[in-house]
Amino acid sequence: MLGRPQRPVGWAGRALLVAATGFSLALPSGTALAAQAPEHSAEVLALADYYQSQDRIWEARAQVAELLTSEPHNLAAQRWYIASWQPVDEASRVEQQYRAWLAAEPDSEFRRLCLALAIAAARGSSPGWGEPHCAQLRELLDPLPKDPEGRFLALFTLNHSVDFGDCEGDLDAGREQMYRLLKSSSEARREFLRSRHGQPSSEPDSPDPRWLPLLQADYTDDPSRLTAALWLWDEETGESAGEGGSEEWLPGARKHAVAAARKALNSSQVSRVDAAYLVLRASGSKRATARAAKLLARLDPRWRAPGEASSAPQDQDAVEGKVRDALRQFDKDSNDEAINALRALYELSPDSHGNANGFAWAAALAGVQLDAALVAIDLAIEALRAETWLPSEASHWQNNVAEWSRGQGRTEAAYLDTRGWVLYGLERYPEAEGALRAALRLHQSGELHLHMGLIYARLGKDAAAIWNLAEGLPGTRPGRDEVERDGFAVFRKGFAAAGFWHPGGADGYLLLAASERQRRRRNEGSREDTGEASEPDPRFAPGTPFPDLAYRVGDQEHSLSELDGIVLVDMWATWCGPCVDGLPHLSEIAQQYRSRGVHTLALSVDDEQEEAEEFFAPDDQPAFARGWTGDQAMEQIGIDGIPAMFVLDENLEIAGHVFGYSHGDRRIEDILDALLRGAQ
Repeated sequence: MLGRPQRPVGWAGRALLVAATGFSLALPSGTALAAQAPEHSAEVLALADYYQSQDRIWEARAQVAELLTSEPHNLAAQRWYIASWQPVDEASRVEQQYRAWLAAEPDSEFRRLCLALAIAAARGSSPGWGEPHCAQLRELLDPLPKDPEGRFLALFTLNHSVDFGDCEGDLDAGREQMYRLLKSSSEARREFLRSRHGQPSSEPDSPDPRWLPLLQADYTDDPSRLTAALWLWDEETGESAGEGGSEEWLPGARKHAVAAARKALNSSQVSRVDAAYLVLRASGSKRATARAAKLLARLDPRWRAPGEASSAPQDQDAVEGKVRDALRQFDKDSNDEAINALRALYELSPDSHGNANGFAWAAALAGVQLDAALVAIDLAIEALRAETWLPSEASHWQNNVAEWSRGQGRTEAAYLDTRGWVLYGLERYPEAEGALRAALRLHQSGELHLHMGLIYARLGKDAAAIWNLAEGLPGTRPGRDEVERDGFAVFRKGFAAAGFWHPGGADGYLLLAASERQRRRRNEGSREDTGEASEPDPRFAPGTPFPDLAYRVGDQEHSLSELDGIVLVDMWATWCGPCVDGLPHLSEIAQQYRSRGVHTLALSVDDEQEEAEEFFAPDDQPAFARGWTGDQAMEQIGIDGIPAMFVLDENLEIAGHVFGYSHGDRRIEDILDALLRGAQ
């Protein structure tokens, strides 16, 4: 995962940078381009746009925060600031900031508009956004602002909420108001151009050359707005020009934009040169594009061309492909190949602590390359501990600092477990004990206790070994892997000596413990994969209709309603460790219940269909059916994490669900058995 204003922040800055709840939007320091200090607000926002395009959102916000501290009534800056929080689930918190700001001056037309923009921005991240919020928007924007730019933004916001189906209203009448304003006001037309990201049109998605004079005046006045001219090279623009019989306007318009871009290369403002670079690249001017790239590298050593993820993207892709191929064979006598591929990936991207841990863990399991693995895992732990929480980089299931902290704790526990197991392989048992102790303080899991038990056995601490194995072994299957085989052997040998007795001996005790753990988990709704207790979610109560998900198998489109009878749906992804761990068990379930009329379907939420399809080797096909939905299916269902399994009856209604996965978990089988008994 991955400059603060130096003067004291005044009343306006506090209203913008500190939420009513006391949440401070602290900004990293020392990252702005010192030589590029902009002299007016348009250049500030242009530089902010540049930073944002380079995925340097905190530097972008630092620019805008400085501007708002001195110019709190700058509408363009307010709009930029509000929109910048929308993708990271902080929009609702920012909304509270603007409520507090308006409360200090309730009759301010400007502050009412800003609050309306903040409420609209929270639409995607605020649960239950609907008619009450629509009523607030209408109240805040009635009457409409007097100045043309503010009035256009107000109309745009109201119509947008209607267009998305969240609010009631006459969309055609709203559009007519906007068009009348556009005809009468050049300020409104300019705001319209910018609101559409430089894609001028008289109707949505319909390029119109009548906008060219305004477009050209816009980027002539401010060369950083040259990106608006990229529309001229869109394929649809060329087709539209040809179909209309007026293709003669397009070459002239492109020539004008290229000339402006070449002129902009004389600027010392990185945002202007970057905009010129994009236009020159679109035009195919290779020599001028190369010159622009050199200028950008000199103005900003951190500049990256669009789509440039690393210094060696082709090498990265090649190594990742080898890793995927090797891992498919990891348990099939090809461990060396997999470990070498993982090490190559870690060495290619040393900043990724996940890659370092992946290599170290695989090496520890195989007992090879342990010295290199120890170096890798120490680097991974150091990098993880150096991370700080930034909302803009948070995942959708870790969207506040408390969730992030819990996730970091679980990750660090896993890394410490890796370190302990590497040290175990090096026979440095006291150091291994220290690593596992630290891991267990951060997170409790059966796997950690299993490893700790084996370390204690090596240290001759027999009682402590048995007690930890008693926590770690229930629910596992003897013989699943060498570690668990060793754990069972140690436990059986020292069972009675540690003060344990059961009529069925050591194995009988572990079966009882596993059964008790499952009962406790069902009663309390606990999640072993998170270590947290959760209340049953009424959204997934038995009898609740399940969405008729559409999914793809190869080139074919399918939906759940095509399946007759009971369906077990497993939402998973190739990047989800617990999901992948559970696939063998899912295949067992598919084989066991197929004859009883149960369809077992694993639906991938990976970004690309190819990722899911290529995960399974041709000679290693599971018993369950597979399909791809993309991550939009998670939103349709209403879940924010995987693995998630749902048992559906013949009416496509939920009979039961299980979140998370742990070895030996039989909750899905219990749900299926109960449903099948009821159907008899």
